[in-house]
Amino acid sequence: MSFVTTTTFSLLTSNGTNTVSVQYGDAAGNWATPISDTIIHDNTRATGSLTIAGGAQYTLSTSVTLTVFAGDNFGVANMKFSNDGTEWSAPEPYQTTTPKSWVLSSGDGGKTMYAQFQDAAGLWSGPTTTIMSTITLDTSAPETVSLTVSGATSTVYTTSANVTLNVTCSDATTNCSRMEFSNNNETWSTAVSYVTSTSWTLDTSSDGPKTVYAKFKDGAGNWTGAVIDGITLDRVAPSGSVVINTASAYTSSPTTTLTLTCGDPSPGSSGCGKMQFSNSISGPWSPLVSFGTVTTWDITNGLYNGNTNNGEKTVYAKFTDEAGNETTTT
Repeated sequence: MSFVTTTTFSLLTSNGTNTVSVQYGDAAGNWATPISDTIIHDNTRATGSLTIAGGAQYTLSTSVTLTVFAGDNFGVANMKFSNDGTEWSAPEPYQTTTPKSWVLSSGDGGKTMYAQFQDAAGLWSGPTTTIMSTITLDTSAPETVSLTVSGATSTVYTTSANVTLNVTCSDATTNCSRMEFSNNNETWSTAVSYVTSTSWTLDTSSDGPKTVYAKFKDGAGNWTGAVIDGITLDRVAPSGSVVINTASAYTSSPTTTLTLTCGDPSPGSSGCGKMQFSNSISGPWSPLVSFGTVTTWDITNGLYNGNTNNGEKTVYAKFTDEAGNETTTT
């Protein structure tokens, strides 16, 4: 072909180093020694990976770190990132020694990050293969939480410091994962996995009103403030008395009038709630009825170990406070 200063030439289709040789001849037919040059043919795009926040499932901040790795037969030169796969950051030199700082788009929920890598030949990864990674952003503590303290039979009073805590926790973005409790809002229990019911021991230094505090954490690490509920600890039985017919020595009728007193003076007093009677200390006992200061009673009632014989009769009474503590027989 005639000598020109520029021409086109097809390289081998395979990737790798290609050598191109040229030989020049003059008009007399003399040919110079061939000369050559090499170039690398690269039509394969770089591949790589992207990890957000060390591979965590959740993050409570939009500020995260990106860990990248890319490979190419002839080297990786640059990298760039995107929150939506459309608008990209400015290209920067590829490096893996220091995690890349990045700010996710705002708004709680799932986030997808994108990365592209450029090889030494200028080819960017993609477009058919997208390098991406996902994470869930959760910047808010659980929205709905509750706590109910329950004794054996009541949510108002308990006769034992050992109670049950019934809790609820929900989070719009991530699941509730941990919870902890306190009797004074200062010293907290070790955080445990979230369940809807757990046992707890109240402060036993004295009877009286007790408050329990609870906090909950979601999967991203957001803790709620303390929620509270209370119950009254009453471990002391009431005391009482019974008088037959205003302390008369005799009666001609088996139906008598019982005058009753009952007191519950403990710091956790729940008040006298129920009473029952018997004509024998060993029972059987009448059904529990609401406490009252006066009631009628048949001292010969066979149901309660009475008898119809004349003679001295004894009536026994027991009182139960609202917490469930029962007196010894009066």
